[in-house]
Amino acid sequence: MREGTVHMTSQDRNTMSLRVPAKPEYLIVCRLALNGLAYVAPVSDEALSDLKLAVTEACANSMSHAYGPDEGFVTMRVAVDDGAVAIDISDEGTGMADPAPSPTGANGGLDEGGMGLALIRALVDELEITPGPQGAGTRVVFRKRLTPTV
Repeated sequence: MREGTVHMTSQDRNTMSLRVPAKPEYLIVCRLALNGLAYVAPVSDEALSDLKLAVTEACANSMSHAYGPDEGFVTMRVAVDDGAVAIDISDEGTGMADPAPSPTGANGGLDEGGMGLALIRALVDELEITPGPQGAGTRVVFRKRLTPTV
């Protein structure tokens, strides 16, 4: 894939994979890709907003910390099944030194570096942070149960 391109695939109606350059201007592409959830699952506006914010935080973390300037990609996979949405954000960059940092600092306050993960944790039902594909980078996987729209 050429630098600056977006690649999107789908194995079936309920899954999607998106690979974008690790640059902030591509955050909107990741967010917009989630709009299609409303066509395949009973997702409320509130749940969709929560997922978009969680995706923004996870992708922004990869884009800010995984790579140097002008290198690397972020992959987002979305699957809808059993009344939930599972989202997997991964990169192949330097990875996180501590994959589960505490959101509280030494003085009991919030550290700026832990805010994104703390926010994701508050927005979703399940969160897992592991090394990325082939042991390089970081992989952030989260699930949110869906409640039917009324």
